[in-house]
Amino acid sequence: MQVSKVLKALAQKKMVSRDPTPSHALAKKVRLTNEGLKKLRLALPIVIEAQLRVFGEEGRPGSRLLKILLRIDQSKTA
Repeated sequence: MQVSKVLKALAQKKMVSRDPTPSHALAKKVRLTNEGLKKLRLALPIVIEAQLRVFGEEGRPGSRLLKILLRIDQSKTA
């Protein structure tokens, strides 16, 4: 799914705001709303728990495995 479609869906649910930017006609400034922050705070522990179930202790935020995966991802975009 395209990022723009995801952001539109989140905006419809009042989780983000999408405001025009003066510098570019097609660009939008995206901000997390208070409602979005509430949902994020609810979701993060669930996501971390899922990571732990899949990857064990290496699924913890800041773990060696996640750092390696991030480096691999960054090398693909370079």
